[in-house]
Amino acid sequence: MFLRRLNKEDEFVMDENNAIKPKSIKVNYIFNLAYEVFALLTPLITTPYVSRVLGADGVGIYSYTNSIAQYFILFGNLGIATYGQMQIAACREERKETSRVFYELWILRALTMAISLGIYMVVSFTATEYREARLIFGVIIFASIFDMTWLFRGIEDFSKVVIRNFIVKIVMIVAVFIFVKTKDDVNIYILLIALSTLLGNITFLFSMRNVLCRVELKSLNILRHTKQCLVFFIPTIATSVYTLLDKTMLGMLTEGTAQNGYYEQAHKIEQILLVAITSLNTIMRSRMSFLFQHGQIDEMRARLNRSISFILLISIPMAAGLIGIAPNFIPLFLGEGFEESIILLQIFSLLLIVIGLSNCLNTHYLGPSGRQGKNNYVLIAGAAVNFIFNLMAIPTYGAVGAACASVLAETLILIGYLYLIRDFFKFKTMIKLGWKYAIAGLVMGCFVSYMGTLPGKSFVILVLQIINGAVLYGIILCLLRDKFLFENIKMIIYKVKTKIHAR
Repeated sequence: MFLRRLNKEDEFVMDENNAIKPKSIKVNYIFNLAYEVFALLTPLITTPYVSRVLGADGVGIYSYTNSIAQYFILFGNLGIATYGQMQIAACREERKETSRVFYELWILRALTMAISLGIYMVVSFTATEYREARLIFGVIIFASIFDMTWLFRGIEDFSKVVIRNFIVKIVMIVAVFIFVKTKDDVNIYILLIALSTLLGNITFLFSMRNVLCRVELKSLNILRHTKQCLVFFIPTIATSVYTLLDKTMLGMLTEGTAQNGYYEQAHKIEQILLVAITSLNTIMRSRMSFLFQHGQIDEMRARLNRSISFILLISIPMAAGLIGIAPNFIPLFLGEGFEESIILLQIFSLLLIVIGLSNCLNTHYLGPSGRQGKNNYVLIAGAAVNFIFNLMAIPTYGAVGAACASVLAETLILIGYLYLIRDFFKFKTMIKLGWKYAIAGLVMGCFVSYMGTLPGKSFVILVLQIINGAVLYGIILCLLRDKFLFENIKMIIYKVKTKIHAR
């Protein structure tokens, strides 16, 4: 089925050398951002409704059982998603080699995911609590076999996948509002999420046929990737373990599932904003791998500087804004019973800056330059700090302790990354690139927080906080004459004028 020969009219865009031609970085950023947002937007759109229907305990059951299932998905993935994207990017100029690498990695991933699914089902059948919810999550593990996002990230094309997944997500949203009616519908909610994930991943099958060509089965060497996959497997586990470990330990070390519910909803809001920041990093991983393979180190450094500027430009005001609007936003968005999520969202807002930067350093240089091994030591240390701090803080402070543990661990990882790439990127360069954004963000944050204390309807105050905060941030940067902002404004104006004159 996957190895069939393609018709000429079905082929992906090729150049004269039969190489896959990637779209521009800006186009890829938009499509990748859309894809990531669609993946997170579904639960975010349904969050106000689900929070009110299922309550903190119901959301907590979903959060706790989902965290357990995600461990098995991580082990089944075996680091192939990250490694596979880089390998596809490196060989995309040869369509046949791209196809061969993909099939080798996909078969390896399918085998490891099947083993992981088998173990998960045995564990779930023997579980004494939330057994039905655990078993339903098995569908998501099965769906992960068909997750081929890494292929399209590697060739830098997302358009077809985004459109199909958008349709699936819309159906999912409608289904939640139709079928989830009471606190007892937690399992129905989980089933809808599982089925939408499966359908979304199956759509990859229709897009991949336009990218790959036929290869001989006997030419495949699956085991040659095992060692490198394991190298990328460690950071995948370490970077994911913070959130999963927090949720699992909250379920084990606190009474009931309410703390999981508070944590889940606050973290979900932070994640949707983080996607806007890290989407650029995701698509740049492929481009930076390509540049490193061709020895274009100066171009890599220039692109890293621009990406750091972009991340600081948007992450600092997002973090400052979240801290200021959280007291008004949480009650309006989640409803009564989630007041404890206010402080959690304020703590999580710091991760927008920290993870945005660390993710950028990893995807722009550490990964593409082959320093993943050293990177692993930093991630393992961060995971250990997170685990130890969780043990000390969760029994007393609950979800707040878990959130603080994540911020501490991620900050240590960022410091470790800066040390690892000190010969390529200097810390003082980051200060030089970001000091104006820090000043503007601090002033904006204080102003937005003050506005939140003014009398009036919460919704009106919230809207005014967001609008006035954004305007103030922009004005301050203009007064400080931020070069990066001005360059992008000039570029946008030029492109708009060009399109107008073209008509």
